[in-house]
Amino acid sequence: MNPNATLLLASASFDSTVRLWDVERGTCQSTLIKHSEPVYSVAFSPDG
Repeated sequence: MNPNATLLLASASFDSTVRLWDVERGTCQSTLIKHSEPVYSVAFSPDG
């Protein structure tokens, strides 16, 4: 884990989006909109 990296939180939604949040600032950094159905879960993986 990189101590200098931004701490992110991912949220999934029934509106078919996934949002990546900057935890320290409380701001949305990115919104992923390619899903056609509600998103029920997300996961981070160290190998991408």
